[in-house]
Amino acid sequence: MLSQFELFKGGPTVSPRDRLYVTINAKSVIYINSAVFEALGSPAAVALLYDRVNCIIGVTEAYPKNREAFPLIFRKGQILVQATPFCRHYGINLDRTMKFTDPEIDDNGMLRLDLRKLTAAGWQVYKPKKKKQLAQRRILGSEPRDLAPILTK
Repeated sequence: MLSQFELFKGGPTVSPRDRLYVTINAKSVIYINSAVFEALGSPAAVALLYDRVNCIIGVTEAYPKNREAFPLIFRKGQILVQATPFCRHYGINLDRTMKFTDPEIDDNGMLRLDLRKLTAAGWQVYKPKKKKQLAQRRILGSEPRDLAPILTK
């Protein structure tokens, strides 16, 4: 009898604490978990690099006082990088939160994030609010109201 076994190449499940987990959202905020933070050397700031040919974001430790350093922000147990200027400059636009499926730390200690290896991390698509709605909410509070009665008095 001929057997046709296949080798499972996935390997065992890695604990969430040990796995490298990185997301980027529609507002260009990069979130990293503690495993990534420790693998980068627990830096206070990072430098962001971009490989245009291969569409890879590089994240490496940086001296916080350098002009090109992005400070790491610790908020509610999360570690994040406000990467809006970086993403705007390189034309990286997303409409939802995306998870990097294969983040890796190279031999030089740089986190490599391949933009071709993304998967949706959330179910909600980001829809920016219209300027008129935002202006009404700033003036009148959280509920948009009809301005006609206010203006006719």
